[in-house]
Amino acid sequence: MRSHLKYDILRSVEFAVLTAFFGFVPVLFFLLITMVIASALFGTKALGPWTLLSFVPAIAIDVLLLKKWVKGAYQMSGKALASVYLFYSIIGLGMCMGIPLVSFTLGIVAGLYAGRRMQLAQAESQTRTKYFKKTAFFSAAVMALMCCLITLWAIVGGLVGSDIETPILSFTMTLRVFAAITLTGGAIIVTLQYLVTSLAAKLMSTLLSASRGAQNVSRTQETFGNDKKNKKYCNLFIVLTPIL
Repeated sequence: MRSHLKYDILRSVEFAVLTAFFGFVPVLFFLLITMVIASALFGTKALGPWTLLSFVPAIAIDVLLLKKWVKGAYQMSGKALASVYLFYSIIGLGMCMGIPLVSFTLGIVAGLYAGRRMQLAQAESQTRTKYFKKTAFFSAAVMALMCCLITLWAIVGGLVGSDIETPILSFTMTLRVFAAITLTGGAIIVTLQYLVTSLAAKLMSTLLSASRGAQNVSRTQETFGNDKKNKKYCNLFIVLTPIL
């Protein structure tokens, strides 16, 4: 009974995450496009009304396609998923002022997704391992790209040659110091991203395999999109989008 309850909770969380993951794509896309165009044509003072109008096409797309996206979440092509992953990473980098926090979190989500997808497909151990490595490598590659963008951002912003003052120490950011910090920090973050994504995939696969509820997981694949939770969360997301 407890195992079944835990599985239902995990399934609810799964639907909520998938709904948010796919649902916010058109919302953020049209919001970004609208802000850029409105700012260029009318200035920043006109952003308010135009921002609200950007929700119209976004909600329309979610009404038409969100349930379909959630239904086919585990059959979706790698290119489509990679595009969404990269989109969120770049948007998140800007929102977090150059800190790749969103990209790092996405790596964990990608690992969990990989574990779930391989479990649904009842893939063999060798296939799972290969897919997990591929997912971890991709998340690490995106993190490396984010590090390159941060480096470029720092150079354009005039960080090199500036004086850095902290409560602990003060120093001048010379080119050598900048290169050392960038290369060392980048290598650590990229390696950590790979390890965390790989660990998340293995953990999800292990938890699902050990769960009693997982015995019926493969059966849910065919009716995944017809589940009432799918419609419930999709409709809830569409209603709450303008409020959020």
